[in-house]
Amino acid sequence: MKNLLPRIKHVCLKKFREIARITQSELAEMVGVSNAAIIAIEGGYLPMSVKMARRIMSSSGVLPRSLLDPKGRPLDLDSRPYTREQYAAFRDAQKLRFDTDSKKILLPKGSSERIKSGLAEHRALSSAAAIIGKLPILDQLWMEWLVSTLETLGLAEWFIAETRGQKGYGGKARLLDILRSIDQTEHPSTHLAFKNYVQKIVRHRRRGKES
Repeated sequence: MKNLLPRIKHVCLKKFREIARITQSELAEMVGVSNAAIIAIEGGYLPMSVKMARRIMSSSGVLPRSLLDPKGRPLDLDSRPYTREQYAAFRDAQKLRFDTDSKKILLPKGSSERIKSGLAEHRALSSAAAIIGKLPILDQLWMEWLVSTLETLGLAEWFIAETRGQKGYGGKARLLDILRSIDQTEHPSTHLAFKNYVQKIVRHRRRGKES
């Protein structure tokens, strides 16, 4: 007779829901899984995967690492105890806001500073990799991270739109490179978004030749 591992209830996930004041079905809808999946994880019948923890982070701002410990406690992205106020603020920040005059989308407070810091870090990392001849390796690791992040956050269409206004970006050729690196089974929504964009490019080129 096989020895069965003891079932460990996921107290941390339940604590997170209680702090956020959301039901199992509401959490399931937020992250795009079945209600049964959340019930199974909380009940200890299904392990919390890194992918699931990241999907929950994408919808709530909770630290994924903290959700991987069934007996732990939920933490925020700064590794502090997670609060209801943080959940509400995170959800509110995800709402699109427009400038009434220009009709442009407004970035949440503090976003510009974070973007500048992130760009500076990426430039420094790229320069360091180039110095020791490992820029191609960095590019491959970056591509893997990029595709995974686009899928986790559901950002593919937004990403494609934003690249059009970026100076120095590789343009359509770079987006085609990304499409070729996407695993359709593992990252279905991201693959579909890039595929639709490529098809749009092809249709546009055909119209240009016909006219």
